[in-house]
Amino acid sequence: MAATDQSLTGIEHALYGAVRAARLAPSLHNAQPWRWRIAGRLAELYADTTRALPVADPLGRELRISCGAALEHARIALAAAGWHVLTTRLPDPSRPHLLACLHLAGPLDPDIGSLRLAAALPRRRTDRRPYARREVPACAHQALVDAALHHDAGLVVVHTPDQRIDLAVLANRAALIQDSEPAYRAELARWTGTRPDAAGVVPEAVPDLAARHGDVPLRDWTLSHDGTLRTPKGVYEQPMWTLLATDADGPVDQLRAGEALARVLLTATALGLAANVQSQPVEVPAVRAQLERWLLASLGHPQALIRLGWPNPATPPLPATPRRALTDILTTT
Repeated sequence: MAATDQSLTGIEHALYGAVRAARLAPSLHNAQPWRWRIAGRLAELYADTTRALPVADPLGRELRISCGAALEHARIALAAAGWHVLTTRLPDPSRPHLLACLHLAGPLDPDIGSLRLAAALPRRRTDRRPYARREVPACAHQALVDAALHHDAGLVVVHTPDQRIDLAVLANRAALIQDSEPAYRAELARWTGTRPDAAGVVPEAVPDLAARHGDVPLRDWTLSHDGTLRTPKGVYEQPMWTLLATDADGPVDQLRAGEALARVLLTATALGLAANVQSQPVEVPAVRAQLERWLLASLGHPQALIRLGWPNPATPPLPATPRRALTDILTTT
């Protein structure tokens, strides 16, 4: 059932605004695997398994992370609009696709932090291009770590040159394993380029091969990976690499990892940083296990590898990526 903004009550208007904000959340291959239902003071978030990626994400872990990011976007929008929100995760075991419920408990004065993150919602982009050769300061490190802690997640910064080399090796290994699988290449191709459903990774979001950064390798959207680490002449960026981790690895933990991921990325945007999530090393089980042993000392479960840095002033601002229409993801009762 559709409704115009003029016909909405204050509560409905707030919930519609939250779903609009949730549409802007990051997701694996920009698949946007979520649906929402609004009923009274309640917004329900569902996993849309028709938009799953069974090759890259056979267990649905990254689908739940993507939906967690959408949940955090919605909650931030509601907090900034002056609502106290109660969140229930996985409220009904008999309905596994129902991931969370947001209930508007009453008005609440928005805090500065919520307003700041809400202002970053429409500005957040996934920037895969080379960043400026300028270090991210320690104060920004701490703000990003605190953002992850807000949802009981850890954010480990890859500090030393030896760690960066090890990370580059693991990322390259993950790329080689995935790129050797025809099913993976076919799935990636389905989500690359212009699609009729306003999803996927559009050509403008893919960096030119000649402008590849010379650090940890990113996912090769051109499907031309030849097994070597590319270090293009003239690219000297030194991005900040971080690993988002949770204590446990069940569905609720993965959902909360997505919430933490969204908060980290929005905090980065508010700080003026560019960011992108490099998920390949956590998609390959053997490489994910190595990351867990190497960087987390088996004390946590890696959920996302995040690359951060200052935008290169020589590159133009990125346009917004396509988003599914509100009518495609929202029902009301």
